[in-house]
Amino acid sequence: MPPSSSDSLTTFVRILADGQEPAVSPDGTRIAFTNDGNIFVMDTSVRVTKSWNGIQFIYDTTGGNIKQLTFGGADVLPRWNPNNQSIGFVRSTPGQSNMGLIFSVPVSGGASTQLVFNQFTEDGNSSVRWDWSPDGKYIAFFSDDNETSRESLNVVLSSNGRKVYGVQSYYALAPSAGSSSFAWSLTPDVLAYSRQSPDPNGIGEVWLINLVSGEAIKDTSNVYLASDLCRSPIENKFAYDSYPVGSVKVEITDFRNRLNEYSVSSGGGLKWSYDEKYFVYQWLYIYLGPSPYNQERIALFSVMKNKEYLLIPYGDFNRTNLFFEWGRSPNTVYFERAGQINVVTFNEPK
Repeated sequence: MPPSSSDSLTTFVRILADGQEPAVSPDGTRIAFTNDGNIFVMDTSVRVTKSWNGIQFIYDTTGGNIKQLTFGGADVLPRWNPNNQSIGFVRSTPGQSNMGLIFSVPVSGGASTQLVFNQFTEDGNSSVRWDWSPDGKYIAFFSDDNETSRESLNVVLSSNGRKVYGVQSYYALAPSAGSSSFAWSLTPDVLAYSRQSPDPNGIGEVWLINLVSGEAIKDTSNVYLASDLCRSPIENKFAYDSYPVGSVKVEITDFRNRLNEYSVSSGGGLKWSYDEKYFVYQWLYIYLGPSPYNQERIALFSVMKNKEYLLIPYGDFNRTNLFFEWGRSPNTVYFERAGQINVVTFNEPK
């Protein structure tokens, strides 16, 4: 069943700039994004002064002060360093299909610095393929073995690129088990991840690993497929897509107890709002008429009302990966559509 009509929400959508892959800064004041293979940054709001009949008006408008940070044409997937002063990204590598190495560039501009060495990183997926830990100490990322189609999750120190953890996360024997994903805990040195089990049946697994002690805790829920892990912004609870036969659910766990579950229409790219009131995720519309096509849209789930809405009723055609991210302001989502960075604000009916 498709989400409710967007008429159920009051929404306002604005185009900010040409570009893709928006990433909001830790303080919420800027957005990093890519355009033509380069990294850019812009302000989320700009103070504007205009005059009318001799009277000056000062107001805030969304987007502006765009600055280009890299120029080589091979850079994608920007992620903010938690210190708010630099932006990491994946630089595509010639001869490595859809793979690259992780670099960083200062927000103020200047030369790029390589962070990860000799470990190629996937450079295109709606799930988080790489990210800093909340304290900036680590970098986690997925990489592929092109010969076996087996995927691995790797964790390195951001200071020197030294590998501190690795686990195989996807096996070609059971490709139906979906993509693996990870989410950093609020607790230092702790990471949650989902993976396809080594079991020939390919049942999904969700784990919590302490990188210092090596302690690993498995979520004992009856999961068939699990992907798109995300952490509650407020406490150490984790949500992920679960795909029992014939349904899609958002599962909530703290790795000690199953806390809740919600039925949704889809769940790709699942992201939890900063106030914990909502989830956003992809919703695939399939048209099977004379000229068939797929259209990826963005859906919104209200936890308080246990209700699903269609946040963006018109999405991108024939794409499987959408990039979207919560803003720090309430009820604000930045997203990519048709090669442009957009922002949508919404109000849920009372």
